[in-house]
Amino acid sequence: MLLIPTYLAESRIPAAGLGLFCKEFVPAETVVWMFHQGFDYIVEELPENQVLQNFVLKYGYLRITGEEGWVMCADDARFFNHSEDPTCLDFGDGTTARFDLAPGTELTSNYKTFCRERNQLPDGPRFLP
Repeated sequence: MLLIPTYLAESRIPAAGLGLFCKEFVPAETVVWMFHQGFDYIVEELPENQVLQNFVLKYGYLRITGEEGWVMCADDARFFNHSEDPTCLDFGDGTTARFDLAPGTELTSNYKTFCRERNQLPDGPRFLP
């Protein structure tokens, strides 16, 4: 669940589509997202229905720690884009601001730090290099 005010706009990352941006100043180390059971959820098995399966593969991720099921963000947190030089850092079931973030800063994460499958891009599952 996002814990700061955000908005969606075109990402500054080429070909990424939508990106997630902070509306207000965010001090370094502020928790910006935290898994919140009952709001966010876990899909334990991929659905057989292809449309539902594609949604899970596009917006969910398998935790690097090995727990079963795809983590699904119920809010716009699913629009965090990947960056090798992210504005946010991931820990366990949360994400913090890496440094002070000015309003309008795109919120990015390094998927390699939390996601077993590394990345789910709009055209289907792909691993980052």
